[in-house]
Amino acid sequence: MRPSLPTVTIEDSRAVPAGLSMMLSLLNNCIARSKLARSALGEKILYRQ
Repeated sequence: MRPSLPTVTIEDSRAVPAGLSMMLSLLNNCIARSKLARSALGEKILYRQ
């Protein structure tokens, strides 16, 4: 048996996933932007060559 964790209230269980999803969406946006920037840079480099 694991040590009993502090009970999570309904408010907490709602707030945590919301915060997590927000963080994940922000992270995904950052990753997508970096990918776009990289592809744009790659295209510029290819066009120069």
